[in-house]
Amino acid sequence: MNDSRNIFLFHALMCVGLAAASGCASEEFHRVETLPEGIQINDVASGMAKTSHTSHVSDRYDAPYADVWAATLRVANRLKHQGVKPVMLVDQARGEIKLRETHIISNEEFDPDELRLRGWVDEFQFQVTALQDGRSKVMVARTVQGIPAFRVCGFVIDACDSGLEPEVSNGHMEDWILTQIEDDLARKPKAP
Repeated sequence: MNDSRNIFLFHALMCVGLAAASGCASEEFHRVETLPEGIQINDVASGMAKTSHTSHVSDRYDAPYADVWAATLRVANRLKHQGVKPVMLVDQARGEIKLRETHIISNEEFDPDELRLRGWVDEFQFQVTALQDGRSKVMVARTVQGIPAFRVCGFVIDACDSGLEPEVSNGHMEDWILTQIEDDLARKPKAP
């Protein structure tokens, strides 16, 4: 009886620990002033990830939908120049922008002793929504997949079948994007 209780407590603690470690990006927005460098992942959660994880961060703006949509599109266009071979799909009728880009670490920057990834693929989705009070909301979702330097997948064989490793975002890129949208809106003169 006592052994089964200990096992139950052990499993409960493991579940709580894994949930805390997988600490996906917080849905609460925090300003990030400078463009984060590198992959921007949660190392602990990424080490345990077996499937792709999409983080979601959102913010609301005291601006009409048209202004927020235009600012979001400008920021997405700036973001797509951060990687190589960007693909961007824009659906203004649905308020959606999808962006996929690849980042490759140069041979000069690559150190196999310090980094297990050769690069990464970012997939962003921006969703702009008009709210009833004349405000607007932007949700930024990010899925990150690592490009392994060495094909060692350990216990995540299924995840590595695509050639990419699932990673978990730390939320900094999403926060930076929302900061850029907020700053873009602040620079735009208000309509009378």
